[in-house]
Amino acid sequence: MGRGDGGRQKGNAPEAGETVMDSGGARSSAESVVPATVYLALIGYLLGSSVYIQMSRATQAGYALCFAAATMVPLALLLAGRKPPAHLLRVALAVIAVSSLYLIPAAVFPQGRSLLHIGIDFSTTVVPIGFLLCGSMVPQLFRRILEPRWVLLFVLALLYAPLIVQDATPVRSFEPPDTGVIALVSTLAVLRPHTLAREAAGAGTAALVVMALLSGSRSIVVITLLAFAVTVLSNWTARLLVVLGALLALVLFAVGPDIGWENLRANPTLRPILRISGLARPAEDVAISGRASEAGMVLDDIGRRHPLSALVGMGHGAVFKPDAWTQVQTISEEGFVHNVHTGPVLMLFRYGALGVALYLLVIAHTTVTCYRLFRRRAEPTTDSATFLYALGTLLFMIEFLARNVLPNPLFSFFLAGHLFMTLQPSVSSESSDPAAPTQPGSLIGS
Repeated sequence: MGRGDGGRQKGNAPEAGETVMDSGGARSSAESVVPATVYLALIGYLLGSSVYIQMSRATQAGYALCFAAATMVPLALLLAGRKPPAHLLRVALAVIAVSSLYLIPAAVFPQGRSLLHIGIDFSTTVVPIGFLLCGSMVPQLFRRILEPRWVLLFVLALLYAPLIVQDATPVRSFEPPDTGVIALVSTLAVLRPHTLAREAAGAGTAALVVMALLSGSRSIVVITLLAFAVTVLSNWTARLLVVLGALLALVLFAVGPDIGWENLRANPTLRPILRISGLARPAEDVAISGRASEAGMVLDDIGRRHPLSALVGMGHGAVFKPDAWTQVQTISEEGFVHNVHTGPVLMLFRYGALGVALYLLVIAHTTVTCYRLFRRRAEPTTDSATFLYALGTLLFMIEFLARNVLPNPLFSFFLAGHLFMTLQPSVSSESSDPAAPTQPGSLIGS
């Protein structure tokens, strides 16, 4: 006789059973509502940032959605009685405390800093910690993203940019595919069983290479090619190459048969590809030299400051004054620049040696994790979610060499997911949610 039957014979009040049912229903509801809320916020960010217009209102709205999801959802879970594991809560509080210390330089050296930039920099630690706490109370948050319906929605959000937004904007340009979605599609192509869905994911990886080429972003072209290489090395061999060749041919056919070598440079669709390949005019390609000169100016600025600046950094909202001859897109009225594109230089400038050490540590840990799981990809116990967040975080770190990814909410989500999966053995034993899947790879194969 089951424990539940025995409870009824002992005369437990029906209300107790109703309470348990309500509690289970609330738990089941949270397992669905929380992931959906966070995923829709991330998709909203992708849609808002589709157009390559710096800090447009749509982009700001996307940031606001993700910040609200990372702060309000865990707060709502706490108010509902859920508790994160004690050790994970200590980690979160420690990170926020250390990040708060980097507000001190903003108070001591306020010249040129704006409250907006200080807030954005501080939020780059709040958002991933918020996602981490949210996932610790609802572990399905970091697993349901691999369900086909969510993968499809994320991919459709990427297609919105080149298919709809590009022709509706004066700049006729769009953001390249987001690194997080690239990792998501690549993970399905590598670890999903041999099904039609895996073939579709492999074709999607090839299509992302074409999208990156058309967007004109060298860093994302490198990212997509790395993801494509991982997919090919996972024994999905020749068909991917055929698909890639067919997609490239389709793009060239769509451009028009009248394009010859004499007017390739004048074609607005092919110009990004020509810029990446080096066939464009030198005046059209200033990105690499601009990044190098920017990094040099930041390092010179660090050298002119107190020696401790290189050790502890200049904190949140740190700015530098570029050389008078340099053309900078985002410069304040006082002549200061906040954004630094090169990741290691940015980490050194804002957070000193500790920031650079963390950057290198994340690269090393994600590389080892990806290599270990990739070698075991054929084993049924291989955790696809762990591979997803390790691969995504590693690709973001590579992108960080040329683009500032810290404010990207998808980077925050993948970083939180990687930290959660790294701490998962202890998290699963203490988690207040017993509904976590017992076989980590089960969702990927469903």
